[in-house]
Amino acid sequence: MHCSFNINNNNESLQLIYNEEKIYIKNNSNKISEESLNSKESFVFKYLIEHSSISNPQSARDVEESFKLHFDEEFSLYALKNIIASIRKKYRNLCKKAKIDNNSELISNLYKVGYFIDLDKSSTNCVAPKYDINQFKPSQIEMLKMMFNTYHRELIKALITVFTVSSFFLFVVYFFQILYTTKIADEYSENTKHIAEEIMLYGCDNQGAVHSLRHSLNLDSVIMTTSYGSCYISKTRSKMVDLDQVDDFYDSTDFAYSRFADTKRDIDLTVRISTRSIEARYKNSLLPLLVDSVSIQKNGYYILNLGEESKAIYQTPLPTGATITFYSDDIVVLWTALSLILATLLYRSYILGFMIYLFRWKHISFEEEPIINTEDNSVLYYELLSRVRNVGVLSFINTMRRTNLLTFHTILLIETVRKAKLHNSHEIYGVNVCPSALVGSNFARLREHLAAMEANEFVVEITEYSNIGYGCEVIDNIKDIKKLGITIALDDFGTGNNNIEIINVISPAYLKLDRCFVKDIESGEHHQGVLLNISEIGRLSNITMIYEGVETRRQQYILCQLGYNLHQGYLYSRPNDSEEQ
Repeated sequence: MHCSFNINNNNESLQLIYNEEKIYIKNNSNKISEESLNSKESFVFKYLIEHSSISNPQSARDVEESFKLHFDEEFSLYALKNIIASIRKKYRNLCKKAKIDNNSELISNLYKVGYFIDLDKSSTNCVAPKYDINQFKPSQIEMLKMMFNTYHRELIKALITVFTVSSFFLFVVYFFQILYTTKIADEYSENTKHIAEEIMLYGCDNQGAVHSLRHSLNLDSVIMTTSYGSCYISKTRSKMVDLDQVDDFYDSTDFAYSRFADTKRDIDLTVRISTRSIEARYKNSLLPLLVDSVSIQKNGYYILNLGEESKAIYQTPLPTGATITFYSDDIVVLWTALSLILATLLYRSYILGFMIYLFRWKHISFEEEPIINTEDNSVLYYELLSRVRNVGVLSFINTMRRTNLLTFHTILLIETVRKAKLHNSHEIYGVNVCPSALVGSNFARLREHLAAMEANEFVVEITEYSNIGYGCEVIDNIKDIKKLGITIALDDFGTGNNNIEIINVISPAYLKLDRCFVKDIESGEHHQGVLLNISEIGRLSNITMIYEGVETRRQQYILCQLGYNLHQGYLYSRPNDSEEQ
C-alpha cells in the first residue's frame, strides 16, 4: 500500500509517505528522513488510513477486532495504546530529522471517541490549485489600460467639466479686467477730447483755456496753432510763441503726444501727456498675472506702451480716435494651471485614491483560499483574496470605496480569473462582490466582465463591505448575474444585511456562515445549538451551507459530526504575512 499526506512547515509543503512498513518525509522527489514500522504498527496505521477520518474516527474496539482477525491473537487496549504511541514517536523523530515544526500527533484521539489520522490524505496539489493565479495578474500597463477603458466616459466628463469651469472663470476675469481698464481709458480719452475742444473754443491768450487744462486728467500742456498765430498753454499760463522756439516741447521722451484738428476754424492742437502719470494709473488698474501689457496708439504713435507686446487678445477704439490693445502671452499656461487646480479641488479624493492604488498595485497579490469538502477532501472552489503588503484590510477597502475603485478592483480579479481560464485552468474561483458594485454605472461596468466568464465555473460572493443593503436594484442585478449562469454565494451569513427574506428572494447556491458562529462551537452545546438553528435555515431553503473560520481540528470534527462538511479557514489554508481582502 502506498499513501501520502500533506505536512505544512512554514509555508513549505512536504509529504509524509507510507509505503508498506516504512514512513518517510519527501520534499518534491527528495527523501528527507525515514523510519521503519513493525508488522503490528504497520497494520494499525494502514487500518486507520483505510477506515478512519475526522468525520468517522475508529474506536479502539474496532481496531482490536480487526487486529484479532488478522493476527489470530489476543489484543488489549493497553497494547493498542503502546503501538500508537510508538508510531507517534517515530513520526516525531521524522519531523525532528527533517527540521519540521509540526504540532500534529499523526494519530489523534482528542475527543475520546476514536482514532483518526491527523493529516490531510491528499497530494500537495489537492488543496493548492494547479496554477499560481498571480502569474495572470495584470501588469501596471494593463491595469492602466483597463482603468481607462472602464472609466473613460467619466474621465471625459470630468475633463469637460474642468475645462468649461476654468474657461468660464478666465473669461469672466479677463472680461471684467478689460472692461474696467477700457472704462478708465474711455474716461481719460473722453476727458482729453473734451478739454481739447474747450481749449480750441477759447483760443490763444485766453485764461479760460488755462482753467480748462487744469481739469484735465492726464494732459500736461498743449501747443495750439491758429490762423493768427501759435500759443503755448500750460496749467498756469498761456502765451504766444513761435513754433521754432518750442522744440523742447516735442523732444522730451517723458511725454507722449496726441493731435487734434478743427478744420472749419483752421485750428491745430497738439497735447502733451506725461507717460509716467498715465502708466502709473493703468498699472494700478491691471492684474499683471492676466494681462501682460496694454498699449494705446493714435495715428501710428504710442500714447501708452505698458510692457512688452505679446499676443493681442482684445482691441477697441477710444473717443479720441486712439486704439487700446490688450496683450497676454500666458493665457494658455494660465488656463492649464487653473484647470489643474480645479481638477485637484474637485476630484482630489479620486486622484489621491488612484495614486495610492497605482503605488500599491505592485504590493498586491492574489491568493486562493479553498472551500474543502471533508467527505472526500476535494475542493468545491477557491475564494480569490487580495493580499496587500503592510496595509490593513479595512484601510485598503475603505480607501477603494471612498474613491469608487472597489468595483474596479473586483473587475481586475475577474479578469485575472478569465486570463487563467484561457490558459486551461480548470479550477473554479469565487470573487467577492460588494453590493455597491451592483448599482448604477458600477454594475454596468461589472456585468460586461461577468458576461465574459464561463457559466457554472465562476462564483460571485456577495459581501457586506457597504451599507447599501439589498434594495430592489441590487436584487434585480443579482438575478441578472444568475441568468448569466454564474453561481451566487451569500457571504458572511448571519451578519449585516443578510436575512431570511433576502435568501428567499435571491436563492443563492451557497450560504457562507460567518466565522463568529464557528469559533465558539468547542465551548459547549449552547453555541452548537445556535449553529444548528442557523444551519437549519439553509436546509429548509435547500441551500448548501459553507462554514467559514475553521481553524482547529476540534472545530472540524464537531462540524463533521453534525453533518456539515463544507469548510473554509486557516486549518486548510493559512495566509501569508500580508493582510487579506
